[in-house]
Amino acid sequence: MAKVFQQKARGSACRPQNINILIAAEGKNATETNYFRSFNREHAGFVIHFVRKGSTDPKNMMKDLADAWKSLKLSIEKGDKAFIVLDLDCDIYAEKLKQIIQLSKKNKHVTFIVSNPCFEVWFLMHYLYSTHPFANSGEVIQALDAKNCIPGYGKSMNVYHWIKDNLYTALANSEKLDQFYNSQGLVWPSNQCSPRTDVPKLINLLLDIEKSYMASISSH
Repeated sequence: MAKVFQQKARGSACRPQNINILIAAEGKNATETNYFRSFNREHAGFVIHFVRKGSTDPKNMMKDLADAWKSLKLSIEKGDKAFIVLDLDCDIYAEKLKQIIQLSKKNKHVTFIVSNPCFEVWFLMHYLYSTHPFANSGEVIQALDAKNCIPGYGKSMNVYHWIKDNLYTALANSEKLDQFYNSQGLVWPSNQCSPRTDVPKLINLLLDIEKSYMASISSH
C-alpha cells in the first residue's frame, strides 16, 4: 500500500502552488469534513480533498485513501500529504487501536489523526482544559451542549464559525493535555488517554503551510 504514496512530482511552476491535503474520515459523519472544509476556506496554501467512500475501520479507510490518492494523482515529492481522521471511541476491545498501530508502522506516508473518544474533544478544547475521562462520545457531546460551550450542539453540526476565534486557546489546551498524559508515562494512542486528540497536529501543519505559502507569495 505504501508504494501508492511514492509517485513522481508534478511539473514545477514559477509561482507557489497549493499543497494538496487528502483526508479520509470515518463513515458518513459530516463533523470532520464540515470543520476542515470551513477551515480551508479561511486559510491559504493548501487544498483539502476528502475521500468520498464511507469506510469506518482503519484497514478499509487506508485502502480508500490509497485509491483516492492515485485517482487525484497526488505526489509526496511535491509536498502533498495524506491523513486518516478517526475516533478511538474508548475501544474496549482494542481492535481498532491494534489496526491503527499496525497500519501506522507499514504506511509511513500516511498520518493517523486519532481522537479519544471522538473528534468533538477538539471542539471542547476551544473552551476548557480538562483531564476528566469520558466513557464515550455521548459524554463529550453532553459537555459541549452546555451554556459555556455550544448550547444545542448535535452531531454533524458545522460549528467552525462559532469556535474559530478560540483556535489558539484550543491549541494551548491540547498541548497542556498532551503534557499531562506524557507525565503519566502513557503512550499515545491509548485507551487510557481520554480525552485526547491529534487534531492539533494537523492544524499546526496547515498553519505552517499557510505561513510558508504567504512568505513565498510575498517574495514573488
